[in-house]
Amino acid sequence: MKKKEVVRRWACCGSALWWFAPVQAQMSPEGPVTRLPEVAVSATGVEEDTAGVPATISTIDAQQIDRGLVRTLRDLIRYEPGVSVNNDPNRFGANSFNIRGLEGNRVQMLVDGIRAPSLFQFGVGPFNNSTRSFVDLDSVKRVEILRGPASSLYGSDALGGVVSYMTKDPLDYLDLATSPFYGAFKSAFASADTGWANTGTVAYGTQLWQALAQYTYFGGSQQKNMGTDNSVGAGRTEPNPQDVRQQNLLLKGVLQPAPGHRVRATYEWFDRNSMTDVFSLNSTTPRTASISGDDDNNRQRYSLDYAYTNPARGWLAGFTANLYRQTSSTDSSSSETRVNTTAGCSGVFPGTNTCFIPRQFDFEQRITGLAAQLESLLDGGGIQQRILWGLDLSDTDSSALRDATIYNQTLGTVSKTLSGETFPLRDFPNTSTRQLGLYVQDQISLLDDRLVVTPALRYDDYRLKIHPDAIYLANVPPGVQATDFSDSAWSPKLALMYRVNADLNVYGNYAFGFRAPPFDDVNAAFRNPVQSYVLIPNPNLVSETSRGLEIGVKGRAGDSTFAVAAFYNRYKNFIDSSTQLDCPTDPNCVPGYLGTFQATNVARVRIYGVEAKGEWLLDRHWALAGSIAYANGRNETLDQPLNSISPLTGVAGLRYSAGAWGGSLNITGVSSKNSAASVGGVQPFLTPGFGLVDITAYWDISKNLRLAGGIFNVFDKEYWLWSNVGQTGLAATSPALDRYTQPGINVAVNLQLVY
Repeated sequence: MKKKEVVRRWACCGSALWWFAPVQAQMSPEGPVTRLPEVAVSATGVEEDTAGVPATISTIDAQQIDRGLVRTLRDLIRYEPGVSVNNDPNRFGANSFNIRGLEGNRVQMLVDGIRAPSLFQFGVGPFNNSTRSFVDLDSVKRVEILRGPASSLYGSDALGGVVSYMTKDPLDYLDLATSPFYGAFKSAFASADTGWANTGTVAYGTQLWQALAQYTYFGGSQQKNMGTDNSVGAGRTEPNPQDVRQQNLLLKGVLQPAPGHRVRATYEWFDRNSMTDVFSLNSTTPRTASISGDDDNNRQRYSLDYAYTNPARGWLAGFTANLYRQTSSTDSSSSETRVNTTAGCSGVFPGTNTCFIPRQFDFEQRITGLAAQLESLLDGGGIQQRILWGLDLSDTDSSALRDATIYNQTLGTVSKTLSGETFPLRDFPNTSTRQLGLYVQDQISLLDDRLVVTPALRYDDYRLKIHPDAIYLANVPPGVQATDFSDSAWSPKLALMYRVNADLNVYGNYAFGFRAPPFDDVNAAFRNPVQSYVLIPNPNLVSETSRGLEIGVKGRAGDSTFAVAAFYNRYKNFIDSSTQLDCPTDPNCVPGYLGTFQATNVARVRIYGVEAKGEWLLDRHWALAGSIAYANGRNETLDQPLNSISPLTGVAGLRYSAGAWGGSLNITGVSSKNSAASVGGVQPFLTPGFGLVDITAYWDISKNLRLAGGIFNVFDKEYWLWSNVGQTGLAATSPALDRYTQPGINVAVNLQLVY
């Protein structure tokens, strides 16, 4: 896109909008607008008005999800500049969030305070991938997105920030003053993936106890794009045919035996199955004639939590404890046919044989944990203190298995060996990871509450223990041995919030971050004798660390609200999961192999940027609102751009609300990507800038019937998201560029019946 065109679009868009803007408003039939505070828990560990929080945090509630026609993770952050979702358009779909340039397991994801399963990707063809997309958004009452290092509260894996899902409770539906029963049915359709989602909800309760049951079933297909080539091969641009089925069950029981006491039991079951014809074949294996995949992602969670709230101030003003067990699994089956290949069924070398190769990949995680937090509210000497004392203990068991059987249909032979690999095999040993975190945070209010000083400190103890079995040991490169690993870290933070006046707050925070090396980086092992390369463990890895500064302003001026933040983060000892060693000079090189790869601490990274958001209420019905995000990142070790940084992004528009009905016009503007580091020796395709227009509307037809609809990408623009292509190695000359485009004009609608 030409530079002048980008400038014109930004001039048209103004700064930025999200119609479900960060500040909500209550419209009264007459008189002025009353603003409702936006509350969040993730930034400070307790529920607070975000206007008084010394950090950048966004919240998205259930009403915004319904009226915004949100079904996917990409929908969720559609109007959230500075946050993106990585997506594989070929088979596996959305896998993780990116916050301010950090992604994957460097962003902590929580469901009711419980860690989401780890992202696991092992680059052995299009067969092995376990995502973090294990949440159905119809079960969520609020999503909080905290930006920046948050290790002082959340420990390892919160280098980039936190995405926290809170699932719905019975009292989110019940109005016990009028009825002990609630029932609802919601049906939603989206043309982008021809998907139908149906959700049934039932709640019942009294003042003593309440119960909730909610079930969602989704059926859809592949996400559409702007591609037109439906051939079979690496140049295909139409999406691969896909059949998707997703189910989610949420059960909750709540007991309130006395004022201030609550006991809650939760069961959650999520299952997503996708069957894909991978017509976009990999050009690196030209003997492949067809691949199909059957991927199932499953998560189950059992939890029992207790909450106590004391109406009086003191050392025991509040207490929470959560005991939980979560299991997750990814089971991926792949069926591949190779033609005109060798007797050993090579994917590269020619021959006269036809081979059929079914594969199986299984990745499992089981986590058992206890989280507890004590709140103290103290007064003395004109100083008020809000102290949090926390414990976070968890044990995680991780395992993965790859298997394959090779049928040479020409020769009539059956083998368990392919390209030098003998199946079954493990790419890392079965591993147990114990994490212990202890933290304290003290919010100190001074100068009649005009100044709030918040020091925080967390100690983390991280211990990784391996359990190698015969399958793992049989496939480890010669002379290579997996090891246990342990580390500990202190993560301090200091935040200041100063209330200049009733309408203006300024703040700053300085935080340390910490991320221990994960199991698959410490002990990953793989060998390919045919192509003569190996991947070996690295027992000498050290933890990634960060130091981040954020300063900002939050305030209001008349009918306007605004927030501006600038951040500067430095990261040390970034782990590159697959560094090629300098062989044969490096002593870690494995003899007999041309190439040796190993996870190493190689990178120093710098990321800085600016974000802003605001809202202007024009009158009781009309509002302008918006947000914008700019970031710049660089790998200082290699002196090259950081490819995980998204281009300058903002949204702008107009919202109308008349209580029972309303709508919005939203304009998204994204600048072009001007530079990027090469990926695997390939200079990646630099996405052009683009502008989008979306229109949404809602109508509460009655107290029992609600309707919402939207038209997205109204002008049918072709565009690419940098988060989908930036680290794939997709070259600017690739014939498959259009396969990575997003849907053209598309519609979504949902109808909800309440009874």
